[in-house]
Amino acid sequence: AGGARTMSHHYTHRTPTTHFGHVHRDDIEEGKELYTRKDLMHLGGHLGETKDVHGNMKEGCDSLVIGNLEREIREGDGLVWFLYSTDRSNGGGALCRSYHKKTPVRVFRSSLLGGRYAPPFLDVEDDEAEDSDVAYRYDGLYMVRAVWDAGGSETENFPIVGVDGW
Repeated sequence: AGGARTMSHHYTHRTPTTHFGHVHRDDIEEGKELYTRKDLMHLGGHLGETKDVHGNMKEGCDSLVIGNLEREIREGDGLVWFLYSTDRSNGGGALCRSYHKKTPVRVFRSSLLGGRYAPPFLDVEDDEAEDSDVAYRYDGLYMVRAVWDAGGSETENFPIVGVDGW
């Protein structure tokens, strides 16, 4: 005799790994406050604990911490544009995906940059924690406007592993 066969499905809620646009909370204000790296993670601004590019090659980059740029490139950037160089394994693929999907990237500048556009260091007395005085400021949403290959040529192509340094 044939009986009905049932299957149970167990679905788990998967927390998104990326969130594009401004943080939904009022805890991170553009250009106003200074935050620690731990604050950025706790408040959902930048979830990369140690990496400067957060995201993945499937969805794109949702946030970027700028802590090291070449001085001649950085000093002319103001708050309008900047050139960020990286390779595929350090977020280049995620940034390239954001270029193709036209998704905005939250940008946080670090006091490690120095110069007139960098936020000041935090005034903390805890010298035991490494980089405890480094501050981050939310500078808003940016769009990836161009992608260059390892040879320095602007490209529309998505990088392929092992080709042109990717």
